[in-house]
Amino acid sequence: MFFQRAFLRFKQTFSLGLITGLSLALLWGCLGSEMPANLSSMPAIDSPEQAETVLLETLLPNIETEEMFVSDEVASRYNTDNIIEPLPNVEDFPLHAATPSNNPNTLYLEIYSSSEKANVDKQNERWLVEVAEAFNQQALTTASGQTIQVGIRQIPSGTAARLLAAGTLQPAGYSPSNDLWIELLKSQEVSITPVEESLVLNTAGFVLQADAYTALGSDVSFEQIVDAMLSGQLTAGYPNPYTSSTSLNLLYHLFW
Repeated sequence: MFFQRAFLRFKQTFSLGLITGLSLALLWGCLGSEMPANLSSMPAIDSPEQAETVLLETLLPNIETEEMFVSDEVASRYNTDNIIEPLPNVEDFPLHAATPSNNPNTLYLEIYSSSEKANVDKQNERWLVEVAEAFNQQALTTASGQTIQVGIRQIPSGTAARLLAAGTLQPAGYSPSNDLWIELLKSQEVSITPVEESLVLNTAGFVLQADAYTALGSDVSFEQIVDAMLSGQLTAGYPNPYTSSTSLNLLYHLFW
């Protein structure tokens, strides 16, 4: 028992000394080579509570901070072209109407669709899912006798485009929110066979604060908003353009 108590006491003392020593070494490194005069008579530390008190009341108030900004010239030497966001798991996105089957008598086809056509949680955004469900109920077959079943994968247009560009998946169909994603895939030499130019019309809109709307005048147009943004009169917030069709559409009109 004596040796156990002695060992525990040694362990506690060693841990406290190690933590305190590392903290002081780090802080003195921040303070510089010269220790401020009021730190030369620092009290002895023999408990975690006292160490915290010394850190908060004696050491931290003496740390000097300085802001340094990277110039545009220096920043231009670096780029993020080689930083690639990991591809998501397609199984993380909801699948509706039908699911893959191991039945050799079933031909399963999957379509990647944007949310405004495949969101089953909203009655006015589930149109493509309802079409697929109605098709599946007909139990149509191929010439070889396989029953055709169509599944609708609800996935953001940009995310689906990334998966297609990576070549990891090849769904039977892809229905993005707008055709800009198709053009991006073509620019990446992804083979695409258009079937329909448009399934349903999609409308993007702007939400303006009241003072911004008033500043632009009584009859505000899309072109007027774009011009105000380009001139710096308005600042817009938008989602990730690599996944959001609305953001991609906005940037396209701003820069092209």
